[in-house]
Amino acid sequence: MTAGGAVSFWWARLGGAPSPRPPLPGSLDVDVCIAGAGYTGLWTAYHLGRAQPDTRIAVLARR
Repeated sequence: MTAGGAVSFWWARLGGAPSPRPPLPGSLDVDVCIAGAGYTGLWTAYHLGRAQPDTRIAVLARR
């Protein structure tokens, strides 16, 4: 979000960088973490699970 200590051009155009969100509750130990629960993220998790059923997969959604 920053380059050389300054807010990037894109965040500056939106009024600054967003405030950090609180951490996810609890502890989670996974083999693969997929950021994004859209079609690509969910299909990736699906195919990983089919290819290797014992893989622990977490999919993180925006909200």
